[in-house]
Amino acid sequence: MIIKTNLWRYDMVFNLYSLPLYIFSLLMLILAFTAWNYKTAGGAKEFSMLALACALYSSAYGLEISSLNLKTVLLWLKIEYLGIAVIPALFILFALAYTEKSNRFSIIAKSSFFIIPLITVSLFYTNQLHGLIYQDVFIDQEGLFPVISFVRGPWYWVQNGYVVMAILYSNILFMVMWSNANKVYRRQIAIMLVGSLIPWFGLVIYLFRPLTWNLDFNPFFLSLSSIVFAWGLFRYKLFDLVPIVRTKLFEELPYGVLILDPALRIIDINDSARCYLGLDCPVVGQKAAEVLSYWPKLAKLLAAIDRKYHVELKKEDNGSTHWFRIDFLPLKGENRIVTGHIILLSDITERKEVEEELKTLATTDILTGLWNRRYFIETMDKELKRAKRYRHKLALIMLDVDHFKKINDSFGHQAGDYTLQHIGRLFLNRLRAVDTVARLGGDEIGIILPEINIDDARKLAVSLKEAVADNPVDFKNREIPVTVSMGVAVLTETMSGLEDILSAADRALYQAKEKGRNRVAVSTVNGSEEG
Repeated sequence: MIIKTNLWRYDMVFNLYSLPLYIFSLLMLILAFTAWNYKTAGGAKEFSMLALACALYSSAYGLEISSLNLKTVLLWLKIEYLGIAVIPALFILFALAYTEKSNRFSIIAKSSFFIIPLITVSLFYTNQLHGLIYQDVFIDQEGLFPVISFVRGPWYWVQNGYVVMAILYSNILFMVMWSNANKVYRRQIAIMLVGSLIPWFGLVIYLFRPLTWNLDFNPFFLSLSSIVFAWGLFRYKLFDLVPIVRTKLFEELPYGVLILDPALRIIDINDSARCYLGLDCPVVGQKAAEVLSYWPKLAKLLAAIDRKYHVELKKEDNGSTHWFRIDFLPLKGENRIVTGHIILLSDITERKEVEEELKTLATTDILTGLWNRRYFIETMDKELKRAKRYRHKLALIMLDVDHFKKINDSFGHQAGDYTLQHIGRLFLNRLRAVDTVARLGGDEIGIILPEINIDDARKLAVSLKEAVADNPVDFKNREIPVTVSMGVAVLTETMSGLEDILSAADRALYQAKEKGRNRVAVSTVNGSEEG
């Protein structure tokens, strides 16, 4: 059905074949608006402008093939060329932005992409003066509906050569991106590659004219190309909008990264994570907890992730120990629904070693290698509270080196230091793993004995005293006889705190010294008795 109308004094008809072009144009406008709302995402802004140019081209061409005379056709053709001329430049800019190659070009370089389009528009609007775009323009009436036909001028080939170059360059960018991408992301990139190939169909038909009828198929195929691009962009939403960013960051991050889906299956893993976890086989698609079952503590955490938090875990493998900080980060989409999880692994072994070294320095006596007074008080307080809570036994030995000042004066302070080291080694070789021996200052040493009664504590103190006496210090080929005096105290119900048991042991030690040294005295309810 043809309906004639007097639109601005130009004869127009309703052409049923132009209807798809109007639909494409409307769809392009919707996609352009939608993409512009995501303009901070790579390629979205450029795609929006490309869709607008395609919409202008398609809608104006629909009006062109609905026109009855040459004057009307040329009017719409002038509007078309505002879109036609810039499409190749926008095609390149979109491909560069999506593949993250845009930063390789300066603003001036990007602006240069529009030099040919600007010249094309200028020449088209002044074509009647020079004929560089087209010559011998007429209406071809032989097809289903009238279409414009003309002899192509020199600049027409320059513009279309630019179009060929732009599409080919975009194809190469998407192909390189696809070949370098992780398999998980290739599907989306393949969609973008297909979208960049579609314009070739319309371009080849239009340039080589296999049909005698000069219908321009470019608006149809360019619109279809934009729809495929939009599907690739919005089907995967913003998380996967630019997979090349994933290639740069995901693979080059110094952290191990695992991406899990809502079912806690691994959907991606970078090389650092594989190295940290010792994984050299394919794991994508498998349950994270099952893959890491050899590390039970982590596997248990991966079996149920319900919030954002982090832990520090020790991993032992082939005799080596490594520490990792593991961050669990839920990914939330619309309506705050969890759509997946990111697991970050940071190797903190070096930090832990430094912390352990600092802790050792803070709690260890540098001279003897025994615990220091600070650690002794902290440990004694913990053991005391535990013993009182569970009604367990607890004993304490306090001791001094007899006549230690005389050793220093007679043999030198170095000999005194060596004497303390010698006694420390003797004690460490004779005490249990649960016992704590510490140098409290000077020649004073304390020994915490959990789970031991008064008789066993006395026997142990006597054996330690005799070990010291029986093993004189060998210092620079000189034998230095050494003895110690010891005071032993055990926790009783009448003791209210740390000071009570320390005082009891000190009193017993004082009694041992008073009675001639090289002795063991035990604190009792009535005072002290010799062991």
